Amino acid sequence: MRTLCTLALVAGFGASALAQQAPVVTPTPATITAPAPAPVAPGIPQCDGVAIIDGNYRTIKKVCAESPTDDDMRDRISLLMEGFVDFPEFGKLALGKYWDTINDKQRGEYLDEFKKLLKRTYLRRFTRGQDFAFSYRSGCRLNTAGDRMEVQTTIKSGETEVDVDYRFQKKGPAWLAYDLVVDEVSVMRNYRTNFVKILKNEGFDALLKKMREKTSSSLNKDDEL
Repeated sequence: MRTLCTLALVAGFGASALAQQAPVVTPTPATITAPAPAPVAPGIPQCDGVAIIDGNYRTIKKVCAESPTDDDMRDRISLLMEGFVDFPEFGKLALGKYWDTINDKQRGEYLDEFKKLLKRTYLRRFTRGQDFAFSYRSGCRLNTAGDRMEVQTTIKSGETEVDVDYRFQKKGPAWLAYDLVVDEVSVMRNYRTNFVKILKNEGFDALLKKMREKTSSSLNKDDEL
């Protein structure tokens, strides 16, 4: 997966998977001032998904440009993820059929680590001061039930161009991301492949241990569990 500040937009989004950092001040929503909304590209109809992505791309672009330090930038992007990503659903889908084999306590522990893992995956790819452009390859593509949708985008930074597709599901009045597809590779399914291999060979406790080790490791280390 390529290094673009914007690949984190699954953050919002601020999602394969994940730092001991110097203490920083935890940002509040007031810390982030989003730029004024802009019209989407001609020919792409306005819809909930496009509006969400458009606003978040522009906010992340502003954060990358204006943050005084890398830690400050990552804290701001992490905060954005909280309102954009459905961490429980993302984590449940990543575990597949094994979700039904663990108890409530294990689910809680797993989801806590999964959230940290997902954030780490994207925060380590941010580059402060890096500019990018984005465009839409589709508007909101809804399923027949009207409770899931996909929006396809392309992000370009320098000579690097990558297709990033966002998959949302409706939770009450909100649309939250439960998967991100980067150059036709599903992040959720990537996690599932890695997790299932560990679960089959070593069991749930080993998976949780590996997740904890990864989320406490340096951001300079790779994402492999």
